[in-house]
Amino acid sequence: MFALTAIFFNLGIYHYSSKSPAFYKWIPHGTTVWIKPKFGRQIMPDKKLEKLSSKNFFLFSNSPESFSEEKLPCYVFRAYTGGYFRILLHHQNMLGINADMNIIFVNNNNRPVYISSLRTSTLEFRPDGRIVPSLETMSSDPAVAGRNAFIRWLLPQSYGEGTFKIDPGEKFVLPLPFNNGETLSFMSDFLSACEDGTPADVTVVVAVSAGKERFVAGDDILSVPLAVDPLLHESSETIQRVRGYFDYTELRGEFSYRLSEISYAEIASATQGIYSSCNPGEYYDSLPSPGLYIQKAVGNFGVVYFLDLCIINDTGHDESVVLMASAAGGRSLAVLKEVPRDLSVSGDVAAIYSLFAKIMFPDEIMLSSQEAHRAWIFENERVPRNHSLFKSYIFSLPCGCNGPIRFYAVPLSKIDDILMY
Repeated sequence: MFALTAIFFNLGIYHYSSKSPAFYKWIPHGTTVWIKPKFGRQIMPDKKLEKLSSKNFFLFSNSPESFSEEKLPCYVFRAYTGGYFRILLHHQNMLGINADMNIIFVNNNNRPVYISSLRTSTLEFRPDGRIVPSLETMSSDPAVAGRNAFIRWLLPQSYGEGTFKIDPGEKFVLPLPFNNGETLSFMSDFLSACEDGTPADVTVVVAVSAGKERFVAGDDILSVPLAVDPLLHESSETIQRVRGYFDYTELRGEFSYRLSEISYAEIASATQGIYSSCNPGEYYDSLPSPGLYIQKAVGNFGVVYFLDLCIINDTGHDESVVLMASAAGGRSLAVLKEVPRDLSVSGDVAAIYSLFAKIMFPDEIMLSSQEAHRAWIFENERVPRNHSLFKSYIFSLPCGCNGPIRFYAVPLSKIDDILMY
């Protein structure tokens, strides 16, 4: 038990500090351990994972994942949406030159439309009206870019204060730096509305340009060619990347653990292949969109999960429970935000996101393989006998990881059964 004592001695969390010169402050605590792969029983959700809203639209652009020989300018995504929508981009620049990843909003209405940034990983709105993209969500490590984008999106100060007006038939071009050799992750929520507050339809285009081909508001953007990803033209069994348009941004899952056994729940797996899971009801088909296939969002990247965990002590004695998360393969950077149980049950998404609570993630990248993998201990709690412990978190699989994330609730008396020393 010496190793376990050291684990709990070092256990800690990262938290945001408003006094830090950076947008977040790393507090170097937290513990990762080696555990046996898929040890214990996989539990299914108490009921099918449910959409918290079917009126929120999610635009996911991850295909082609890497740009290398594409002729610029080209577009990779186009969808018609309106009201509240989330945009997630995750692309790697292997072109050999610096470029721009452009988000272009087109007003389809006969009156002005106002686009407001609600929560953003990347955009900073300056008092002089300039919109300055942050470079924090671009990295040579795709997993780090994805993690930083989600952390920034979660932080209280990530709320945007910018609103831009688009006249009828006009466009607004939002260029994002897309530096050579770097992966850009971008996760931001927007609201499009008319002056009276009613939702307004817009066309959203994601396009890549460079040098003299940089887009401006007057360009005929819709006439540029569509970038082709070879994977999208192969069989459905090999499609691993997504350009999709979905009618949900949040999913809620409830899982019950019993401390008389070791069990785990898998969330955000691939829909097929070696990292897929049989978790029912986690994926939904995309909506029709120009030039895109109907498909599922692999891993549900960019979708935020509301996880309600019920931990039942049926051992007949008081017990401590160790909560940990791990991933099935690749490089994993799990991020959790703990929220009060009553808010999670209510499903009040705005209240949960606006609440400041601790944001937790491991102090190292969890490298793993199919034979054995790392797990990150993020909580330990005491549960009296014949009682239940309720914990609630919000979570999203950062782009660049190939999950799924496994959540364990392990009784302390059984911890040696799962650890690899």
